[in-house]
Amino acid sequence: MEETFRAYSHHRRRRHLRDRLRTPAGRGRLRRRRADGI
Repeated sequence: MEETFRAYSHHRRRRHLRDRLRTPAGRGRLRRRRADGI
């Protein structure tokens, strides 16, 4: 059960980051991170 909670928490955090991307400042930051990931 703990592992499921961890996965849920991680998913929520990613969703929050995406919401932050909506802002112009966060958008540029996320785009750079995505390019680095690829």
